[in-house]
Amino acid sequence: MPPAYFETLMRHHAWAVQRLLDTAALVAPAQLETDVLGQGTVLTSLRHVADVDQSWGRTAQGRLSYDARRMDEFVDLPSLRAFWLAEDVRLVDFACSLSPANLDLDVQPPWKKQPYAIWQILSHICNHRAEHGNQIGWQLTTLGHSPGEMGFMGFVDLQRRGVA
Repeated sequence: MPPAYFETLMRHHAWAVQRLLDTAALVAPAQLETDVLGQGTVLTSLRHVADVDQSWGRTAQGRLSYDARRMDEFVDLPSLRAFWLAEDVRLVDFACSLSPANLDLDVQPPWKKQPYAIWQILSHICNHRAEHGNQIGWQLTTLGHSPGEMGFMGFVDLQRRGVA
């Protein structure tokens, strides 16, 4: 796949994360700590997705140092948001810098027994956010605040109109 695909994929990912965080900011902080659908709390779910972005993203970038802070130390949405958005900016910049040869490079996550190609890691990050982003979206909707459409083609349409 061409590098432009992964650039667009990561831009969509960052845009969807921003929508989730913007919507979560509309919910009362106490509600973010409520287990709405038996999937864990909204804040716990957001922390989990941010953790995957950080750990796998840093691995893909060759920055094998996992941030020593544990995700549960982000006790509120503003602190998690500041951390996560900065991580996603680095991910998008990284994806924009990749050549076709870079996409096939294998990197070894310290917590796994086998290496993965960078394209596989970027795909995992996006698919993981899509899966849990849908769950978080349902949780937020149950709390009265829907993040709305977060699909890839909707993002592409917004990009073409210069809105995203």
